[in-house]
Amino acid sequence: MTSLTTADPSRSSGPASLADTRAALRQALMDRAEFAAGRAVCSAVDAGADVEDLPHLTDRESTFVARGRRDLVRATAAGLEERLPFTPACTAPQREHTARDIAHLVDILAISLYVDDVDLCGGFLAWPADILEARGVPSSSLPPALDLLSGELTDFPRATRHLAHGRATLGSRPSPPLP
Repeated sequence: MTSLTTADPSRSSGPASLADTRAALRQALMDRAEFAAGRAVCSAVDAGADVEDLPHLTDRESTFVARGRRDLVRATAAGLEERLPFTPACTAPQREHTARDIAHLVDILAISLYVDDVDLCGGFLAWPADILEARGVPSSSLPPALDLLSGELTDFPRATRHLAHGRATLGSRPSPPLP
């Protein structure tokens, strides 16, 4: 088995932790997937993709979610500030992390709607839960984010179903309580 080393010069004397390596790989994959999927979701439906083979695309939920990403992220972040007692004390970098995490949620939701796979949305949520806990933020802050996102998407039944499945998936994970 080969040993991986970190790119961080301050930590280059030894092997990278498995968690660091996995996090870096996931981030790289998400960055690429986010870019590609956002473009694919919007362009495939708009370009007149053969929806006879993909009947779930006729509702255009994936397109609306992908195009509404910015507004969904802003509304969800604002809602979290009101709902969670510790968020007003967050620093600017923590708020940026939160917005980025919400954006990933919206991206995965759009992708799961595009491929019509609730397990994709549910399965993805284990990753941000682990990331949040590594940052010292309880993963129990994810369900309120999903609830707020669902509240923004009440006119989109598949989206709310995917988010509900994701919330149920998170509910089966042990997590420390909110501060």
